[in-house]
Amino acid sequence: MNQKELFHIFRLLCMLVVIFFTLFIISVNVFKYLNFLFEVNRVIDVAVTTEKEEINIIRSHFTEEDTSIIHQYDQTIAHNAFEMGYINQISELNNTEWGDGINILLIGSDKENFLEKKSRADVIIVLRINQQGKILALSIPRDTLITIDFPCAWENQQDKIGHSLYWGGIEGLKTSIQSIIHAPIHKTVVIDNFRTYEAFLAIIGGLSTDKYLVGQKGVQWIRNRQFKFGDIERCRRHQVFLKKAFIKVWAITKGGSIIYTALLYKYFAKLLETDIAKNDFYDILYHLKINQFDPSQDFYTSVLEGDFGVYQSNIIKNEELSCWLIDKKKVEIIQFLFYSNQTSYTEFFDYRNIKMSEILIWEFKNLFHKGKNQINKDLKNTKDILVQN
Repeated sequence: MNQKELFHIFRLLCMLVVIFFTLFIISVNVFKYLNFLFEVNRVIDVAVTTEKEEINIIRSHFTEEDTSIIHQYDQTIAHNAFEMGYINQISELNNTEWGDGINILLIGSDKENFLEKKSRADVIIVLRINQQGKILALSIPRDTLITIDFPCAWENQQDKIGHSLYWGGIEGLKTSIQSIIHAPIHKTVVIDNFRTYEAFLAIIGGLSTDKYLVGQKGVQWIRNRQFKFGDIERCRRHQVFLKKAFIKVWAITKGGSIIYTALLYKYFAKLLETDIAKNDFYDILYHLKINQFDPSQDFYTSVLEGDFGVYQSNIIKNEELSCWLIDKKKVEIIQFLFYSNQTSYTEFFDYRNIKMSEILIWEFKNLFHKGKNQINKDLKNTKDILVQN
């Protein structure tokens, strides 16, 4: 048997070993993930059916948390966002790159069952996903002063943007936000229950900021406004949380793998009020994946800039109330970043109505391509060794 035949046999053996090992690893991970999903279902059942039962976090290799980071901080105080690495990244972005995109509105309501009860928007965050698969998160302080420009009893009166949800529902809030960013809101996600937030923390195994966030400690952290800049600082801390949460969920789903992510979507949909349908979700996920989205590099944080001020409220007994006054020059930059020639959600995607099967085929091709490159690299190294010997 000559060297060429020997190398051919060795190559076949290597391929068989790689295939067997790959199938084994996939089987093990599928079993572990199914067990993880069983635990996710348990957490959600507790969150939606009971009010007092403790929500225990899920501990698995999918949700492992590096808690060593919290030792960098003094545990007796609450640290501000800048101490945790927050940067207002608006000035870093090139508006030509952000010219086309979709906008997703995240709302934190101050009351449960906001569809049945009048409530205010306690948290307002707009996620801008651009053509290159990057995300800009913009927090809009709830006390931002706006002129109500949707039909209601107080139309054309000045009020805080968080009250738009109370006066005009989701459509009213969307109208108020659109008047600031000069761009449409395409999709919305509403969280109206702190139990939902606790369940999210439990599902991802907690999250490390300056504290280890889980359960009631996580709720206290996310609500904390006891800082010099009050709610503005809370918005900045929300940005720190959101980026860390994106990084962790992306890791749990193995880089947004459709196999993992689609199953999680099914469960998260039970916790949230959203108009992001399953096919919409696939569109967004596929868009991020083909652009090789990396949340540690491609997720940008920002808070609507301005200054504290007061206004005379015609709605609340003509009282002089505090508010957040928008910096008009800075908001012009945001409007450039959010501007889009496309006004509808479907116009943004070149691959509309993408099916899960198509994404799976793409993922397997991508996985096969990576595996093939690795095998060829290993074989080349082996061949070099044989030649040298």
